[in-house]
Amino acid sequence: MNTTTKETKTAGNPHELSQAEKEQKTAALLGSVARGLFFAALGYLSGILTLPFGATPFGIAILCAADRQVPFLFIGLFLSARHLPNPVLRLGTYGLILLLRVLLCFVTANSPQARKKQKKSPLGEILSRLFAESLWLRITVSILGAIFLGLMLLIRGDFLFYDLYGLLLSTLLAPIGVWAFSGLSVRSPATKKERFRAVLSELALSVMAVYAARALTLWGISISPALALFLSLAAVKKYGLAKGVPVSALLGLTVSPSLAPLFALAALGAAVLMPLSVPLASTVALAIGIAYGYDLRGLGILTGLFPALLTASLLFSVTDKLFLHIGEKRTAEKSKEDAATAEQTKEGSDTLCQPLTEADTASLRLYETDRRLRRLREGLDAISRELAAYSDDLTGPNESDCSLVCESAFHTCCAGCPDHGVCYGEKKRETREEMLRLGGLLQAKGRLESADVILSLRHRCARLPDLLDEMNHHASLCLAATDRSRKAELFSEDYQGMAELVGGVTASQAEDFCPDGALSASLSDALTHTCYGICGAAVVGTRRRLVCLRSADRMTLEPLSEELLSLCAKRLPFPLDGKGATLHILSHEPPLYELRIPEAEGLAVRYACRSSAAEGEHALCGDTTELFHGEDSLFYACISDGMGSGREAAQTSSLSVKLLQKLLLGGGEVTGALTLLNSLLRHRGSSSLHECSATVDLMKLDLLRGRASFYKCGAAPTYILREGSLVKLRSGTLPIGIMKKVDMGSIPCDIAPGDVIVMLSDGVTQGKEESPWLFDLLQTRAPNTKPDQLAALILNDAKKRGSIDDISVAVLKIESA
Repeated sequence: MNTTTKETKTAGNPHELSQAEKEQKTAALLGSVARGLFFAALGYLSGILTLPFGATPFGIAILCAADRQVPFLFIGLFLSARHLPNPVLRLGTYGLILLLRVLLCFVTANSPQARKKQKKSPLGEILSRLFAESLWLRITVSILGAIFLGLMLLIRGDFLFYDLYGLLLSTLLAPIGVWAFSGLSVRSPATKKERFRAVLSELALSVMAVYAARALTLWGISISPALALFLSLAAVKKYGLAKGVPVSALLGLTVSPSLAPLFALAALGAAVLMPLSVPLASTVALAIGIAYGYDLRGLGILTGLFPALLTASLLFSVTDKLFLHIGEKRTAEKSKEDAATAEQTKEGSDTLCQPLTEADTASLRLYETDRRLRRLREGLDAISRELAAYSDDLTGPNESDCSLVCESAFHTCCAGCPDHGVCYGEKKRETREEMLRLGGLLQAKGRLESADVILSLRHRCARLPDLLDEMNHHASLCLAATDRSRKAELFSEDYQGMAELVGGVTASQAEDFCPDGALSASLSDALTHTCYGICGAAVVGTRRRLVCLRSADRMTLEPLSEELLSLCAKRLPFPLDGKGATLHILSHEPPLYELRIPEAEGLAVRYACRSSAAEGEHALCGDTTELFHGEDSLFYACISDGMGSGREAAQTSSLSVKLLQKLLLGGGEVTGALTLLNSLLRHRGSSSLHECSATVDLMKLDLLRGRASFYKCGAAPTYILREGSLVKLRSGTLPIGIMKKVDMGSIPCDIAPGDVIVMLSDGVTQGKEESPWLFDLLQTRAPNTKPDQLAALILNDAKKRGSIDDISVAVLKIESA
C-alpha cells in the first residue's frame, strides 16, 4: 500500500524537476551566456582589425562564415563600427550581408531539390536552413560585401588610390577569411576534413583576435598578451603538448616576435602539470612568463607584461572551473554506479563488502594531490611575502659598501696630490668625517654631484671631478653586479629547487596512496555481513597508512563508533587514530560517503628551546630556532646560525628558517627546500659586498615509524642520549649560501621512546671538537630534567665558560604517544 501511494505521488508531479536537472539547466544557461559574450567579443575584435590602406575584411568574413553565432557576432560588429571611420557605411554593409544570406535561405528552401526533401512545414524548413547555405555561397556574399563597402569608401573619399588599394585588399582577403573561419559552421565534426576545418578556424580566429587586440588596453592591462596566454593554456589543455606548444609560439609571435619563446615555454610548463591541476599549471605558466619577461625587459615587466599574464592565468583557472572542466560527468556516473551497487547489496543486516581497487581509490589520490599541491603553492606565496621585507637590501649596495667605495676613491685619487699633507694631516678628522658622510649620500642617492661635497673641500681639492667620477663608477658596478654575472645561474638554481619540491610531492603521493590488496581484502571480509552497511573498504599507503570505508548511509559512518573502530583494528597490524577520522562526500545523487581513518602515531615529542645574543650586539641574536609539526605525522626541528653577527646575521638566519618552515609545511622535500634556500642566499649575497650565508641544522622525525634524518650544512654536532649512552652526530660540511651546490650531510637514525635529542649552535661549544663539560652535563642531568630546564642549564653553563657568540639550544624528549 505504501509503495502504491508513493508511486501515485511521483506520477502526480510530472513537471517537478530534480535537483540535478535544475543544476544542469543552470549550467546550460551560464554556458549560453558565456558563449554569447565570447562571440560578441570576437565580432568586435574582427571588426576593428584594420589592415594597410584602411581595409577591414575580417568583420565581413566572420559574419559570412558563421551560422548560429550570427546574432552575437553582429552585436560585436555593431560596437566596433562606432570606433572606426564611416560607421554608417559599415553598419549598412553588415545589414546588407545579413539580408543577402536570409534571401539565399528562401531561394534554397523553394528549389525543386529542397521541396522533394521537405518533411516539415515551409516555415520550419526555412528556419532550419537559416544561415546554413553552402561555403561557396558564403564566399560569394563576402566578395559582394567587400566590393560594396570598398566602392562606397572610394566614392566618399574622392576616388583616391589609397581607397582603391583598400578595396582590392578587402576583396582578396574576405573570401580567404570565410574559408579559414568556415569551421564555425561545423557543428559536430565527424570526418577528418571537418575536424581539420574546425581546428583551422580555431587557430585563425585566435591569431586574428590576438593581432586585433594589440592596441587595446583595459584598466591599464594590455589585452593582446593576456588573450595570447589564455588561448595558449586552452590549446595546451585541449590538444596536449605536441600541438599546444607550437600554437602558443604562433600566438606569441603575433603579439611580438621577441615574445614567441615566452609563450612557448609557458605552454610547455603548463602542459607538464595540466593533468595534475589546472590552477597549478596556470601558476607555473605565469612564473615562467614573469621570469622570461624579467630577463628580457627587466623591471619594466611590472607595468607592462606582468598584469596581462596575471589576468590571463587567473581568468583561465576560473573559466576552466566554471565551463571547461572535463571528467566530472564520468566521475559522477562512476559514483552513481557505486552507490547503486551498494544499494543492491544492502539487504537488511547482510551487507557484502568488497575491497576497493586501485581505480576506486583514484579519487582519493587526486584529492590528496590537489590538497598537497595547493598547500605547497600557499607556502610559496608566503615566502614571497617574507622576501618583500628584504627587497630593499637586494636593490643595491648598502651603506657600508658605499663607505668602502668612497674610502677607496679617496685613497686612489689623493695619492700624489700636492695637498695630500693638508687633507691627511691637519684636516685628517674632517676628511675622515666627509668620507663617511659621502658614503651615506651615495647609498641614498645612487650618485654624487659636486654640490654634495662640503664647501671647504670643494675649494681645497683640485682633483674633485676625478674623485666624484671614481665613486660614481664603482657604485654603479656594485649595483649591476648581480645582473652582469649571476642572473642566469641563479634562475637555474631556483627552477631546480622548485622541480625537486614538486617532484618530491608527486613521488610521496604515489607511495602514500598505493592500495594494499591483502589488508584491503582482510578488512572487507571482516566487514561483510555486519550491521554497518559498508559497501567498500581499502587500506592505502606504505609509510602513513589510511583506512577508507564507503557507505550510502551517512549515519553509518558519522560519528565513528567504537565498535566499528575496534572491528577494523582487529584485522589490521597497526593502530588507528579515531580522532583524526574525516568524512568525505563522493556523490549526492545517489548518496555515497567515504570515511578515512589515519594510522595512529607511535611517538610524541616534548621540547623546549632557548637562545641568547652575543654581548655588544644590542641584544640582537644571529641564531634562529624553530620546532614544528608537519603534515603526515612528521616533526621538524631547525637551528640556523647566520654568518657574522648583528642585523645581517639575524636577517639571514630568520629568512632561512622561515623559508624552510613554509616549504616543509607545504609538503615539500628537504633537499628541494635546501636547494631553494641556497639559491636565495647566494642571490642576496651577490647584491652586497658582504657574504650572505648561514648554517642549517635540521631534523626530520617520522612519528609513525620512529625514523629520523639529520641534515647538516656547516652545523654544530647533535647529541642523542639513550639509556645512559651518548651518541654524537656531526658532518664536516660548509654553511649554506657559499657553494653553487648545497654541501649537505644527511645522517639517518632510529629513534625510540625515552631518547633525548639535543641540538646546538656552535656558540655552545665555541667551535671546539670536544666539550667534556657538555658530555658530563648531558649524561648526568638529561635523563631526569625537563626539556626547558635542561636547555636553560646548557645555555647558562656555556656563558659561564666564556662563550662570546650567539647561543641556541633545542632539547627534545621522545615519548610513547
